[in-house]
Amino acid sequence: MKKTIYIIIALAAIALIASFIYNLGIKKEGAGPAGAGMPQTKEDLKKLVDLAFPPPPAEIFSLSGVVKTIVGATIAMEVDDPEDYLPHPDGSPRRKQTRFASLLAETKITLIDTTQLDREGNPKVTNLKLADLKTGYAITVWSSQNIKTAQKFDVTEIQLVKY
Repeated sequence: MKKTIYIIIALAAIALIASFIYNLGIKKEGAGPAGAGMPQTKEDLKKLVDLAFPPPPAEIFSLSGVVKTIVGATIAMEVDDPEDYLPHPDGSPRRKQTRFASLLAETKITLIDTTQLDREGNPKVTNLKLADLKTGYAITVWSSQNIKTAQKFDVTEIQLVKY
């Protein structure tokens, strides 16, 4: 009698597990190879990539880069290409672009010295002149216009940060 009960329980358990597996297969049907939950379309894949690596915004008002040359009131700077934001499978670096930042009469240039802190822990901020900037300095420039794709643009502020 006990043997029969065990056999009935075992068959019921097998039927329950088989039903679960069958229903799971139906729910995942069409979700990629062998119901693995893989994206079906390029759009699905793009959504996943955009989630992990969000694309740059449509408008960019600041860029960071390295000063290459300064001619007159224009700074040629090398920046990372904003459109080349995805990791490269071969491990190569991002593409670089040369952009030209033109200073206006009201352009503010500041040095933020994080090696010198005040009592509240704020870095020392010093106003600079264009002549204080040198080739090789890493700077961030701000503009009042969208500079995402602009080769030449006017800047309202330049910051040089000392670490």
